[in-house]
Amino acid sequence: MKKIYLLCFLLLTATFVKVQAQCTPDLSWTHSGIRPDSATGLPHACENLPYTAQFDIYVPDSVHAAIPPSTSPIAIYIDSVVVTSITGVPSPLTYSVNPTSQKFEKFAHGCMQITGTAPAAGVYPLTVVTKSNIRLLFNFVPATVRYDTIRYYKIVVDPTGSSNCMASINEQADPSQLAIMSIAPNPAANALNVKVNVPTAGKLHVSINNLVGQQVYARTVTVATNGYQNLPINDLQFNSGVYLLSIEQGGQTITHKVTIVH
Repeated sequence: MKKIYLLCFLLLTATFVKVQAQCTPDLSWTHSGIRPDSATGLPHACENLPYTAQFDIYVPDSVHAAIPPSTSPIAIYIDSVVVTSITGVPSPLTYSVNPTSQKFEKFAHGCMQITGTAPAAGVYPLTVVTKSNIRLLFNFVPATVRYDTIRYYKIVVDPTGSSNCMASINEQADPSQLAIMSIAPNPAANALNVKVNVPTAGKLHVSINNLVGQQVYARTVTVATNGYQNLPINDLQFNSGVYLLSIEQGGQTITHKVTIVH
């Protein structure tokens, strides 16, 4: 039944959400199931940044699965799948589905998008309750109704300052602007490396402050060319905690969180 469960996650209805701009199903994709699959999962989000995730689905005619108490796979024919509820999508994220009907017949294509601004960092499990109309053994046997609860997916929101979120921030930035590409490792012990996009050659002013505004680190670096630069910081000799790393050049300043753990 696993493939049926994976399909069910995508079949979200406008009954539970105000429909936004619809996604476009990929009609060329005819593999049974859903992409990304449950093993791949959803892309991570970054807190307070725009987020979009899309699923494509193709409902097969049948699957093979073991039905307890039997351990041998048997043919399960799919008439339709209906989603009765979905919970766990964190506000202000919303979701929309195409088509807007909650009922999907076999051989139906569909897609679903989760969009919006990501909430605070954390892990947000998604729960979907479905009603499947299936036929066991033979396609002409009357349909059986099966209710299931699916908990295969979750939305992981990474904190500002993590390496994943540095890349996400940079992808949205103007390449001509000062931008942090990554901070690694983060958390750090005694050293870290900052990858930064520098719009012009010249001096970079690097500083680290604690959360009450006290400066604990300061350094000026001269870069000979514009573009991507690696800035190693090797002497993090201050207490464990959360700090604000700032880089300034020509009136532009970018600031991100770093965590120090000794």
